[in-house]
Amino acid sequence: MNGGSPYPPAPSRRTPVLARLATVAYVLACLGPLCLPVHSLGYTAVHWRGSMPPVWRAASVLLAAMSPLGALLGAVVLGLLAARRRSGAERARRHAGAAVVVGLLVILTVPGPSWIDEARISMGVPRRLSCLSNEKQLALAVAMYVDDWDSRFPLTEQWNEGTLSYIKNELVYRCPEENNDRLPSYAINRNLRGLSVPTVAAPESTPELFDSIPGRDRAGGMELLPDPPRHQDGHNVASLDGHATWVAQSGIGALAWRPAKRAGRRGSLPKRAGRRGSLPKRAGRRGSLPKRAGR
Repeated sequence: MNGGSPYPPAPSRRTPVLARLATVAYVLACLGPLCLPVHSLGYTAVHWRGSMPPVWRAASVLLAAMSPLGALLGAVVLGLLAARRRSGAERARRHAGAAVVVGLLVILTVPGPSWIDEARISMGVPRRLSCLSNEKQLALAVAMYVDDWDSRFPLTEQWNEGTLSYIKNELVYRCPEENNDRLPSYAINRNLRGLSVPTVAAPESTPELFDSIPGRDRAGGMELLPDPPRHQDGHNVASLDGHATWVAQSGIGALAWRPAKRAGRRGSLPKRAGRRGSLPKRAGRRGSLPKRAGR
């Protein structure tokens, strides 16, 4: 009895502090896995922009940090509840325990903050390979043009139009990492204009096609390379021998941007002293017998 009331005192409707903290920890831990779909949705813009928008990146990092925070708070709540044995704290224990479990799972799945950059790099690999495939197709089209025009390169001012008839696909002229999807994003080496392919000394190290700033019929040299590079601190380059590869920014200057000509004509043989196939001359007339001393 309390104050003459025949009924027992009503239980307090105020939620204990530890129960509230356990609920907060559980909510934080459950927010952590949302970083994965948010980060995946952010990549819908990567194909066009080349990088994740800052808002999506910040949201992914913030959500990824929620689970460790929730697990830490849940562990603290469990420790405090273990010290205080109360019958009405079962729900708080369940929430705190779930927060710890979910937080640990997210921590094991997402080891550290660097996973975002690693994921961006791994997503960039297929686009870099697609870019290499584009350059190989363009190099093949140039080779077909050269074969049809007596081993002469196309005019650098109209090389897009000159090679389009061999590809018939304008998408090949655009790098998937380039934001501008309306203009071509590859250039041809201007120093190859008018050259004959057999006269180039080192075709395997001579750039033919390479990543460039967007523009139609781009022709030039290293001044046309995109800054910053589109492919993880490097550029895709197709050489004169037909192969395409990724070249780091530090090694792009070592390529033979000004092709050197061969010393002699391809396939020529050294000249002989006499006419080809001729025999050495004899002292006397052919078929004559040596003269006798006397009759």
